[in-house]
Amino acid sequence: MVTTLITLIEAKLELGITDSDSDTLLSTLIDAVISIFEDEIDRKLESAGYIEYYSSEGNESCIFLKNRPVTEITSIYDDPDWDFDVSDLLSSDDYTYNADNGIVYYNGQFFKGFNSIKVKYTAGYTQTTLPKSIKQCLIRQMAVWYKDAKGAEWAKSVVSQPGGGTITKKELKNNLLPDFISLTEKYRDWHC
Repeated sequence: MVTTLITLIEAKLELGITDSDSDTLLSTLIDAVISIFEDEIDRKLESAGYIEYYSSEGNESCIFLKNRPVTEITSIYDDPDWDFDVSDLLSSDDYTYNADNGIVYYNGQFFKGFNSIKVKYTAGYTQTTLPKSIKQCLIRQMAVWYKDAKGAEWAKSVVSQPGGGTITKKELKNNLLPDFISLTEKYRDWHC
């Protein structure tokens, strides 16, 4: 995975690195920290296209898309027979959505059926839309891992945090900074 959400320049700036000796390690750590964040929040961060299927009990008029923020909904089909042809395509006039929380609101009710709703959409962040709080948290977590990998902090019981302050290794859960953990908790199930 090569991400465009955090650049090598941003990682080097955080660490005060000016040469290219650690570029491979930094790229690996950037990908790793984003991957762990995504695993913790159970969705992707980087903007991508998705085709997803949702089930309905037949009385719902909204669905919660897995990925967000939603930047575009290309199509929504509602078909309990799974043909998903033109006759099953919902008019964009018949639904709206909240981009931030990924909820699609339909002005009718979806048909009852398992995986009877097919949604094609784009969601996620780009380099410029990723919230600064997430970006900085990811960069700081990457910096801690970089220092550990270089042996600068591994043996210490108290380590300096990037940006100032100290923390004891005992305080870290799975070698993740407290800010990283609290931010993943905030974004994990956030729909509202």
